[in-house]
Amino acid sequence: MTDHDLASGPPIRTEVVLTEEGRGKLAKGALQTVARSRGVWILLVGAVLYVAFFFVFVAAGAGVVILIVVIAAAALIASRIRSRTQLSMQAIPVGTVQRAEFGASEFTFWVLRPTTNALLGQSFLTTRLMVLRDYAEIKNVVVNDNAVGILFSARPGMREAFPRELFPDQALALMSRYTKVSGTWSPPQAPAS
Repeated sequence: MTDHDLASGPPIRTEVVLTEEGRGKLAKGALQTVARSRGVWILLVGAVLYVAFFFVFVAAGAGVVILIVVIAAAALIASRIRSRTQLSMQAIPVGTVQRAEFGASEFTFWVLRPTTNALLGQSFLTTRLMVLRDYAEIKNVVVNDNAVGILFSARPGMREAFPRELFPDQALALMSRYTKVSGTWSPPQAPAS
């Protein structure tokens, strides 16, 4: 499949039903995408330089105190990020259906949640969210085995996490035409002639 075939063919449609195991994988993958963020590494390098400054230019005792404070702050921040990520994943009910449709220049994302009507005695899916995103609005995409983290231009400090199964390699190839896609994925190979 060539790049031209991806852009001119029918849209790519995917669907994932979230299970308890799927929520756990999504939470784990979301944390991994946060760890791959440039901002996290900038803060880490800044903290190391700050501690090194105290060790070299002030005193070893002051360096030890600052090192302990920086480690405690980093542990607190990491704990908060982890608990907030897990809480946000727990807020997604088991049985939630996530759908995506990838076109030539944008993708549409739906969240359908299970709803029970006590009067009718039936369960059905109701649309809770539908979002149309242009690929040009995406700053970058980080892919791992469990999740796809997308950083949108409109929300630069907030990486949104989606199940990896929702983004096949063909969809990531479409996105890579507009933005940087990094992580564990491989572009589809062109068929041999």
